[in-house]
Amino acid sequence: MVDDRRDSLDQLTDAARAASKVAKIVQAAQAGGAAGAAAQTVKEYHKQAAMVIVVVLLLPVLLILSLPAVVFGSLLAPSDNVLTDEMEIAENVITIKNSIGTVLQTAYEDVLAEIDADSKGRYSTEVIDPVGGQVSFNALQILSMYCAHMGATDYESINIDDLAEQVKAHQDEYYSYTAETETKIEMVDQIVNGIPTQVPEPHDYTTYTISYAGDSYFAETVWQLDEKEKSFASDYAQNLTLYLQEIEEREGISILEQINDLTADSTVPVAEGDFGNPFNDPGWRSHITSRFGKRADVGLPGKDTTNHNGLDIAYGYGTPILAVQSGTVITATTSPSYGNYVVIDHGGGICTLYAHCSRLLVSVGQTVSKYDTIAEVGSTGDSTGNHLHICFIVNGQYTDPEPYLH
Repeated sequence: MVDDRRDSLDQLTDAARAASKVAKIVQAAQAGGAAGAAAQTVKEYHKQAAMVIVVVLLLPVLLILSLPAVVFGSLLAPSDNVLTDEMEIAENVITIKNSIGTVLQTAYEDVLAEIDADSKGRYSTEVIDPVGGQVSFNALQILSMYCAHMGATDYESINIDDLAEQVKAHQDEYYSYTAETETKIEMVDQIVNGIPTQVPEPHDYTTYTISYAGDSYFAETVWQLDEKEKSFASDYAQNLTLYLQEIEEREGISILEQINDLTADSTVPVAEGDFGNPFNDPGWRSHITSRFGKRADVGLPGKDTTNHNGLDIAYGYGTPILAVQSGTVITATTSPSYGNYVVIDHGGGICTLYAHCSRLLVSVGQTVSKYDTIAEVGSTGDSTGNHLHICFIVNGQYTDPEPYLH
C-alpha cells in the first residue's frame, strides 16, 4: 500500500513540477482544501491527475509537491494548518534563509580568521573582499536545489534541519582566498659606517582576495544535480516565488524582501533610546484587544487557534498613530489583509509595521522621528473594528511588540 502510494506520489510530483500555472492549484487548495486542490488538478493535468486523485484526497500535500516541500516542515507529516496558515509557511521560508545564512556567515568569518593568521609578521597586506561583511545568496534557489535533490527518492527526510545539516557539511568549501605576494625594492634610511644613507631593500606586499563559490556550487558539488534536476529546481524556485508574492498581496508583508535582506538594514545601528508607544499615551496598554501569539479562533474555517503576528490596540477612528522610534519609511501602501499600512526601518534589523489605518501620512523614503504622526486609526483591510495592528519584525522574524513598547 505504501509503495503504491509512493508510486502515485511520484507521478503527481512529475505533473506538478511540469505545471505552468501551479498557483491556481495552490489557491484552490487554500480555498477548498484537498478537494479543491483535486478539482483544480483535474482541470490542469487531465489524465495525469485522474490516476492519482485519490492520493491527493487522502494526503493533502499538493502544495508540498508543487513547491519546495521543506517549506511545510515535512512532506508526509505536514503541519495540521499548513494549507491555511500562510504566515507559518512564510516564517518557515525565513527560517530556512536564516539557517543557510548562518552557515555561510560562519564560513566567511572562518576565511577572514585564516587570512588574519596568515598575515601575521608580513610587511604589508591588503584584503580584497567583495563580500564586504554581508554574505549574499539566493535562499529560494538553494532551497529548491535541495528539494530537487531529495524529492525524487527520499520524501520522508525532507525537512529544515536536514537541509541545514547538508549545507553545513560543506561549510569549509563556500569561501576561499588567494594570496599573491609582490616583492618591491624600496630605498630605506640606514646608518652605514656612521653615515646616514639610503639603501635598497626588498619588501613583500601581499594581497588577499576572498571569493565565494557561488550559489551554483550547491547544484554542481553539494547535491550534484543533473540537468533534469536543475530544471526542477528552477521550476520550484519560480513557483515558490509566485506563491510568496500571493501571500504578500494578502498579508501585506514583504516576505521576499525579508528573505533577500532588503526589509531592514542590519548594518545601520538601531536608533538610540527606548521605543515609545504608537499613541504616546501612558495608558495605552488598557486599549490592547489582542496580544501576540496563539489566540482563540477568529473565524477561520477549521482552525481552533490562529498565530497572531502582532498586537491589536483599539482607539477611535482618526486617532493619530505615531512612530514608536525614528527611522525610514520603506513601505506605505495597501493590501487586502492589512488595508492601509506603513513599515518603518529603525536599523539594527528592526522594522515596525502599522496596519488597518484610515489614512497614511508618510511616503516611502521619508525619514521620521520618534512620535512623528505617520497615519490615523481605521478599520481598512481584514478588520472588524477601528484599531491599530502593530508588528515588530526583528531580523526577519515576527516578535512580540510588548517588550519593546514603553
